[in-house]
Amino acid sequence: MKSNVESGINTYLGNFNKLISACESFGIGYNPSPPNLQIFTLKGQSQIIKSAINHVDDILSTSINAEDDRQQAFSILPAIATRVQAIAVVSDVPDAVLVHVKEIVRKIRGQRAHKIKIDPLEENPQKHVSVS
Repeated sequence: MKSNVESGINTYLGNFNKLISACESFGIGYNPSPPNLQIFTLKGQSQIIKSAINHVDDILSTSINAEDDRQQAFSILPAIATRVQAIAVVSDVPDAVLVHVKEIVRKIRGQRAHKIKIDPLEENPQKHVSVS
């Protein structure tokens, strides 16, 4: 048996509008005393919800575009970091500076300083924090 219940705010709004239509189908038989349950108020709430959903969708679209732009702008960073590291290696910089450069390049690439040793026989392996 397939369920008609789905999740998501748009589905909730659709179900709310179905509920309003069902209340309207009662005609004058639907006459609640609380003003927040009257048809006019429910329709107003539906419009407020719909405009809020549209506003969130607009903001989300803008946010996704900004994130894509940032990813594109920073996509060249690992290649530049590799070049800087190569220049530092051949430039006779002090060892302390070279270690620092390699550390920064490793962070940019999202690599660990040392590999994590995983024991396959361990029952409850330790959880580790992501490098990124």
